[in-house]
Amino acid sequence: MLASRPLTGALFTEVQLRDLPSSGSLWGLIETADHMTVVDRIQNGGLYLGEPELMGNLGSSWTQTGFTFDGLDVTNPARTGTPLLYVDPRLLSSVEVMTSLPPVDVTGGGSTVALLPRAHAGRWGGHVFAAGVSSAWQAEPGTEEAPAIAHYDGAAEAGAILGGPLGTGGSGIVISGRRAAARRVEREAPTLLESRLTSLFMHATIRTASDARLRIVAGTDAVSRPFAGRLRFPDRSVAANDQYWHAHGTWERVPTRGATWTLAAGWARLTSGAPDALSPTVGVIERLRDGPVLETVLPTSGTAQRLNAVARVRPDISLVAGGRHTFVLGGSVSRTSSSEDAMPRAVVGELVDGLPSRAWDFVWGGLTSSRHGTELAAWVNDRIDIGSRAALDAGVRAEYVSASARDNPATIAWGSVLPRAALQINLTSSGSVSFHTGVARFGHRLPLDYLAYGDTSAPASSVYRWIDNGDGRLQLSEMTTLVARAGPGIGSVDADIQRPYTDEFAVGFQTRLGSCWRAHLIGVERKQRRLVAPVNTGVAVADYSVRLIPDRNSDFLSPHDDRLLTVYDRKPSSFGQDRYLLTNPEDHTGTQMGLDLAVERLFEGRWHMIIGASAQRSDAYAGNPGFLVNENDWGVLGELFENPNAQSYARARQFAERGYIIKWSGGVVMRGGFHLGAVARYQDGQHFARMVVVPDLNQGPEAIQAYTRGHSRFTFTFTLDARVEKRFSIGGAGGVAIVAEAFNLLNNAIEVEEDAVATREFRATTAVQPPRAIRLGFRVDF
Repeated sequence: MLASRPLTGALFTEVQLRDLPSSGSLWGLIETADHMTVVDRIQNGGLYLGEPELMGNLGSSWTQTGFTFDGLDVTNPARTGTPLLYVDPRLLSSVEVMTSLPPVDVTGGGSTVALLPRAHAGRWGGHVFAAGVSSAWQAEPGTEEAPAIAHYDGAAEAGAILGGPLGTGGSGIVISGRRAAARRVEREAPTLLESRLTSLFMHATIRTASDARLRIVAGTDAVSRPFAGRLRFPDRSVAANDQYWHAHGTWERVPTRGATWTLAAGWARLTSGAPDALSPTVGVIERLRDGPVLETVLPTSGTAQRLNAVARVRPDISLVAGGRHTFVLGGSVSRTSSSEDAMPRAVVGELVDGLPSRAWDFVWGGLTSSRHGTELAAWVNDRIDIGSRAALDAGVRAEYVSASARDNPATIAWGSVLPRAALQINLTSSGSVSFHTGVARFGHRLPLDYLAYGDTSAPASSVYRWIDNGDGRLQLSEMTTLVARAGPGIGSVDADIQRPYTDEFAVGFQTRLGSCWRAHLIGVERKQRRLVAPVNTGVAVADYSVRLIPDRNSDFLSPHDDRLLTVYDRKPSSFGQDRYLLTNPEDHTGTQMGLDLAVERLFEGRWHMIIGASAQRSDAYAGNPGFLVNENDWGVLGELFENPNAQSYARARQFAERGYIIKWSGGVVMRGGFHLGAVARYQDGQHFARMVVVPDLNQGPEAIQAYTRGHSRFTFTFTLDARVEKRFSIGGAGGVAIVAEAFNLLNNAIEVEEDAVATREFRATTAVQPPRAIRLGFRVDF
């Protein structure tokens, strides 16, 4: 029978991980080959080495994306949306992106990326590999009109993997090491951005009985990367140093008869080091290019850690109810923690389309923050065979999550009961065509960063008008009138804050065509309720004067839809009265819909192929004005309910939803030791709104959205990546392979960004895709 759960996710097995062009990270493959998912950058083979990317699908929030490794949750508990490891795809047996109706043992309100480690082979062996990209193997970046969003200045990697059996009882080990480095240039800026990565990994299997085994996995990754908060520094090449650690053990018992058990426990930790800085650091950002000030300034050094354990059991009830039931029971417990170091004073000048607007003076509470969380869950699922052609998966998950902070009097505690059900009906006697439908409720993750609101060690900023002397550089003497106060350090958490949740409904069909082909067509609808955001309780709409200014509306060239745009001018009597409450604002909800079509040809020893297409639509409030990943996302805590100008046409289509997406990937094993693989990706451009810059507001110039994101969007993205491997055998299993990979093979210079400001440059291309890059390498098998 087919699986009773709609298959709307992507599964990449060792075959795809081997044959498809790769960036050496999880995100490059997901970005180019998963037709449901949108990632925040174009990797182009590894431009962003060591920097986790942000991903979502159908308009889901990247802040709700979760990660599991070998069945254990490894999601960063601080902000969520990124993992606590940076594992090499070569060390994985599979990567699965679950986007709809995941199993009952999976938590979170967004996608889940499930990673499984590679096991040892039946004989001792391995390989040594090296590869690199030279600037000479790269096409000329950008066009006469616009620069490339990023391009290589060079990249290289080298490593080794070794594994084999230990004795004759099924025990074995895999060990590996890897070094990598990459240099890139963004938008032809003079700053060279460098990344370096060193990784060690081990996966040991110990056979404890004929039907049981213990697996131990451990690894560490040392990363030097461009600092996420580098925009607050005059020198934007400053780097941060991250250290990832993870270790876990899994005991599995799979008897011929009797209960199947899985017991696992693990630990994952990330330590991030911010660059040293003199006090104060003074920098300048462009709000419309660099993003919200809080998002660009607040990244700091600190730690994030997760200790967790999980138990799963499938009892043998074959003699009960005629063997029509299959029960799965389980439970998990996690203890999470995070900390952020106090930083020296940081002063940042904010430009709005080149106009000096405000100066932000950030101070930290003086202590390292300390936050902790607890996550408890228990679940049960019963697969019930209904006659010979139908099956029902019915399950329920009970969760309790809580978080607290040393320097915050508030505690957040949520309890939830989350039902899920999926029905499969085989429409043919062979089961080759089946109907699927399902419903589920998911509780959202609780980021520990929520406890920054009201934490006396969290950062706070005094915001001043910036009266520039004309040089475009901020001097402390140019900070004049205090306009506002900002930052979580002057906030608090609502004592009655409730847990957000997502309800999902899916329906569709799946078919098998022979032994190698399968296809599905699935429709998905999601609805989010009780979303969380900070609300400015100290300054209300009544503290603004309302102005109406002429605007050309969505048809910029025709006067037929011109109208007056509402603008809010802050009254000086309210300056500095800001206070923020983290709560569930009324009507803060979201909706996403999507249609998923995929056809897959399974690998039978010669070739494999997947082609997938999705049509998507989303509707939700975004955390900040703008189109960037840290702006146009309903999970980002931003200005939405803090500044009435941020609510101008704020409910719209989201960053992680692109309308239409088509992706194709495939590989073939040919005679003569050739392996060929390719990935083609088309996706609609980002949704954006035209921004109107109002220069003469009391609070300083602001950019206001003139219509909803979705009336306009950038040009589509299209890339074709290819991989060719030629292997020369040298006796037995030994050999040498030469590998060539081409990213953006056709050297498309399609725009990825436009000028969104309502000026005569409106919709001018400001950045295009990274240029074609060739990576050459070799591998020695032994």
